[in-house]
Amino acid sequence: MKRVLGGMLLLLGSSNVFSAGNIDLRLAAGSLEFEDGPDEIEIENSGFQFRGEAGLSEQIFLRASYLDLSSDEVEVNGIDVNVDVDASVLRAGLGGGGVVGSTFMFGALEYGRLDIEVDGESADDSGYVVSFGIRGNTESPFLWSVELGLVKFDDVDGGTFDATLGYQFNQTFALVGGIQSYYLEDDFNAEADLVTATIGARILFQ
Repeated sequence: MKRVLGGMLLLLGSSNVFSAGNIDLRLAAGSLEFEDGPDEIEIENSGFQFRGEAGLSEQIFLRASYLDLSSDEVEVNGIDVNVDVDASVLRAGLGGGGVVGSTFMFGALEYGRLDIEVDGESADDSGYVVSFGIRGNTESPFLWSVELGLVKFDDVDGGTFDATLGYQFNQTFALVGGIQSYYLEDDFNAEADLVTATIGARILFQ
């Protein structure tokens, strides 16, 4: 996975290939909840998130993100249990859109992969994510974006929400933070909710 992330950073950071773009490096903290009939599991976790976007043109862009979270304690039906839990979400794909007034409206199609590891035992699922969103497109230093997505994996379906706010200090640096959530359900009506808050730096390149 480190080689994959390194490759994405190298690719997205190459200003000779793309017209413009940005790379986010954020700290992350949130909760992962499972509900299967009468059983409930709650996990408070922390970690990091990487995001990158690079424009192929003014309307078309590539983007990728990787969220990595871990915890050493879970709550099972109200009882604390010491167990190591790692969760990660990888997304990468192609998007496009256009300017509408002072905003940029866009859609994206991405490959998605969810990995969860509990005390060394791992499970994963993959598929695609289709999302639609809107973000600011003015000279203002204040950055914002909101998007909704549909998750379609092999074993789970659901939706995702993402909102980002930030402030751009100069042409190359901004402070950003946001909320990202996933709401998933499998074929047996078991549910999983992953809600994460992030804050960090955005590096912009032209």
